[in-house]
Amino acid sequence: MGEDDYIEMLENVQNEAQRNFEQKLKSFRQISHKSERLIYINILLISSGTTLYTIFSGVLVPITLVPFALLGTLSIASSLIVHLPSNIRHGVSPVAIEKALEQKPTRQAWLETILDKGYYIWIREMKETHKHRVMYLKVSYILLFLALFSLLAGVFLSLSILPAK
Repeated sequence: MGEDDYIEMLENVQNEAQRNFEQKLKSFRQISHKSERLIYINILLISSGTTLYTIFSGVLVPITLVPFALLGTLSIASSLIVHLPSNIRHGVSPVAIEKALEQKPTRQAWLETILDKGYYIWIREMKETHKHRVMYLKVSYILLFLALFSLLAGVFLSLSILPAK
């Protein structure tokens, strides 16, 4: 393989790494939007559940609201974790730019450096962070469904222990 072929291969790898990196950033934004929607849904459900409880307080057993509110609150907390800022490094640092301007590396040396010390690290860090955020989002959805189930179970329980008229 000649030097020109090697540089072309490095450029191709760099382009692929850039596409991978951009796709991960897009996925982060999508997860963030899903998390926001889930927070709004949880707040809406908790507030409407407590409002309904207030309206039907003579019918519903008070303990039926506790698991619902607790699970809903935990779901919100899990969604908020997805929104925590991350320490993912991305992009060329000012120090690396200064160093490149001082040393004036060849195209090949620059591509090797950016692939080895840039994209490799950025993509690996993003993969780990992405995995954790997806897990917390799944937990949040599960907690939301458990909260709804507990509310419905509490309503049915309350209705089943009412004396027949």
